[in-house]
Amino acid sequence: MNTKKYDHCGCCKDLPCSRYERDDPTKTPEENAAGLRVQINNLKEFEKRQKQENSSGSQDLQTVPGIGKRIAQHLNAIGIYCVDDLKGRDPEELYRMDCIQKGFTEDRCELYVFRCAVYYAEHEEHDPEKLKWWYWKDKE
Repeated sequence: MNTKKYDHCGCCKDLPCSRYERDDPTKTPEENAAGLRVQINNLKEFEKRQKQENSSGSQDLQTVPGIGKRIAQHLNAIGIYCVDDLKGRDPEELYRMDCIQKGFTEDRCELYVFRCAVYYAEHEEHDPEKLKWWYWKDKE
């Protein structure tokens, strides 16, 4: 991360000044403007990708029993954006990836939801009992 080593632009009385927040006094105004345009374009592209992923992927995933907004976001974070992305996937591997992404071990109920989700994605006709996440609990 690039940290600034100056307090203000040198022209303002306020610290930190709004110009300091926006411009790098070590660069020319043209360089600052070009840098700002690049940042704006990158932000627009990022926003566009986020909207596409969140609108199509998350909502599609939320058609799976047991998957709400939160778990859909967890799946998006590990590269699963739609129901078709679940086909042929190993639920245990998805669970491990989710835990690594989060930096802690998630409750195993999320694994059961992943098992249910993969079942849902891979079958056109569904056994109603198998659409309940608790059906997929570890067998003792």
